[in-house]
Amino acid sequence: MKKEVLFHYHHSLQILSLVNGIVSGTPIDRMNKLVNKKVLSANFAKDIETAVTEIMSIYVKQRWKQYQQKEPTTSVLNFTHLTSREKEDLILSLRL
Repeated sequence: MKKEVLFHYHHSLQILSLVNGIVSGTPIDRMNKLVNKKVLSANFAKDIETAVTEIMSIYVKQRWKQYQQKEPTTSVLNFTHLTSREKEDLILSLRL
């Protein structure tokens, strides 16, 4: 998840920000600045924020379970360990 999803989100946001003269800030700060510059709509920025929050939640839960079970930590997601709801939320978030 980290290399295939989160890195792409982060780096795409950095590039879009730089192209629009935004050189610093957290991802949320950058999105807000892009909304202010009318590069992103407020609704789309909120949807992206929600999607990334969902993906991060699944990622953190997975890593925590690995830690608790003394398994090697990995960012590879095993779908069999997700609930049906988590799978649906993950798919919707990735599509966005």
